Amino acid sequence: MSGSGVALLVSSDFPPVSGGQSRYLFDLWSGFPPDQVVVLAPALPGDATVDAGLSCEVVRTRLPLADGILNKAGKVALLLRQAGRLCRRRQVGQIHCGQVFSAGFVGWVCSRRFRAVRYFPYVHGADLLEFRDRFPWGWMLRRILGGAER
Repeated sequence: MSGSGVALLVSSDFPPVSGGQSRYLFDLWSGFPPDQVVVLAPALPGDATVDAGLSCEVVRTRLPLADGILNKAGKVALLLRQAGRLCRRRQVGQIHCGQVFSAGFVGWVCSRRFRAVRYFPYVHGADLLEFRDRFPWGWMLRRILGGAER
């Protein structure tokens, strides 16, 4: 991680959530210097065991992970609140967004609220294909990606 401030990973897919994306993020972030990174992830049964395998700070928050527009909006709101707190408390300089929508929206908003924060959405093919032509998702996708550092 380079640049000023701490790097924050925001993701709703992080172990103990199963799957390739969760595993990828865990493996990637476990290799960074622990004093330079913070992970914001969902609070789930078994997360203490996962967190013991990381030497960096892991902040867990309860998130609604079920489908449905209200659950998704609630997830974004909770991630945004926690990310804002971390930006102030830990002098975050960059936000890495594990997903383009929920976490990407958090990065987009935080970059506007905290001018020194840059964000990097991790885009997976299905995100682009499924939402690019659907309003308002395509519109939001273009805003998130258009404002990203990379």
